[in-house]
Amino acid sequence: MGDFERVLEDATSLGNGGKDTRALHGAAMQAIDGKGNTIFAKASGVASFEGASDPVTLDSVFLIASCTKLLTSIAALQCVERGLITLDEPLDQHLPELCSQPIISEGPEEGQFSYRERKVAITLRQLLTHTAGVGSDRAFPIHARWRKSRGEEPLYYTADVVKSFSLPLLFEPGEGWAYGGGTDWTGKLVERLTLKQQQQKEASPTHGVLEDYFVANIFAPLEMKSSTFLLARRPDLRARLVQTAQRSPDFPRENFVPAEPWHADPPVDCMGGRGVYSTVRDYTAVLHDLLQPRPKVLRKDTVDMLFAPQLRPGSAAFRAVEEKAPSFGLMVGGLVDERVEINMGLAGMLLCSDHAELGRVRNTISWAGSGNLLWFLNREAKGGDGVAALFATQVMPDADERVQQILRGFLKEVWGRV
Repeated sequence: MGDFERVLEDATSLGNGGKDTRALHGAAMQAIDGKGNTIFAKASGVASFEGASDPVTLDSVFLIASCTKLLTSIAALQCVERGLITLDEPLDQHLPELCSQPIISEGPEEGQFSYRERKVAITLRQLLTHTAGVGSDRAFPIHARWRKSRGEEPLYYTADVVKSFSLPLLFEPGEGWAYGGGTDWTGKLVERLTLKQQQQKEASPTHGVLEDYFVANIFAPLEMKSSTFLLARRPDLRARLVQTAQRSPDFPRENFVPAEPWHADPPVDCMGGRGVYSTVRDYTAVLHDLLQPRPKVLRKDTVDMLFAPQLRPGSAAFRAVEEKAPSFGLMVGGLVDERVEINMGLAGMLLCSDHAELGRVRNTISWAGSGNLLWFLNREAKGGDGVAALFATQVMPDADERVQQILRGFLKEVWGRV
C-alpha cells in the first residue's frame, strides 16, 4: 500500500477512540489512460456516516452535481454535429423564457432595480462558457434580493429550469462571466431541439426528455448502466447511493450531520447543470471515450474544440475569469495555483500553463461538482496516451479543506504516475 492509499484509509476510518474525526466517510476515485489502463483506482470508507453501511466501491452511486455539465455539453455538441443548432446563432426561438430577460442593475435603495434591454444575442457558446449573463438566486445576492422584492422565495432548489433560471441577466451576453444556470438552460435546449426532431418523425414523441436523450446517445453507446437523472426509475441505483454529509459547525465535538437537500428528488426537470447520478466506473467511461482517436459520443474534430480556449485574452469575459482564479483554485482541488493560466473551454475550465508542483498540466480540462467531486482530462500526458480521472465523495461544504487535502493527494498521486 502506497503513502496516499494509507492517507486515504486513515481519512475514512473511525479509528479506535470512538470519536469520529474522519475527513470523509467514503470516497471513490479512478484514473485511466487512453488505452484503458488503470493508472490508479481506489475506494475507501462507507456509504453512510450514520451507523453500519455498505463499503464504498467504484460502483457506488454519487450525485455528481456539476460534473453533469460535461455530459450536457456533449449532448449539446451532438446537436451541433447533427445540424440542429450552431454554437453562435441566437437562441430566441428556442429559449424565449431566457432570451426575453432584460439586464438588471441595482439602485441605491433596498429593493430598487432598473433594467435595460440586451443588445447582443444569447448563444449556445455563451451558455457553455458561462458568459451569457445567467445567474441564480442561490449564488448571486442580487437575484436573491430581486426574488425577495417580488415576494418570492428562492427557486434554485425546485429543479425546474424555467422557474429557477428565468432571471434578469447580470450583464450583456459575452461581456462577463457568471456561474449560474447556463448549462441547465443548455439541457432544456437539447430537450426542445430533440423533441422537435422527434415530432417530425412520429406523432407521440417518447425521447424528448433529457434522461431519454442521454440514455440513447451517451449512456447506451458507452455501456453506462449505472447513470440516471431519475432515481425513481432506478431503485437498484438508489440502493447503492452514497449519503451526502455536512461538516458540522460544531466540529470537532461533532463531525458530520445530514446535509440539507439541495437537489429535488424527484426533480421537475432533468437538470443539465447538476442532476445526474452516476458511478466512478461509469463516468470514467465518458472520459476514456474522449481520449480516443475515434470517440463514440462526439466526432474527433468536436473533441478538439473542447480543448480550444473560448475567451479572447483581454476581453471582459476573460478578465472576469482571471479575477475568479482563486476560487477556481479552491474548486478544482489544487489543479490551479497562482501561476497557472486559465481559460474556458466548451465543457469546463482549460489550464493553459503548467503547475509548479504537479508539473505538465497544460491543456487539461477540468470541472468540479458540489459534494467535492472533480474530473479532469488531458490528451497529451503519458506519452500521448492521455490521462483522465474522477474523484468522488459526498461531503459538504464545497471546498471543505479536509476533503481538499485528500483530493490534492489524489492529484499528486496520479500526476506522479504519468
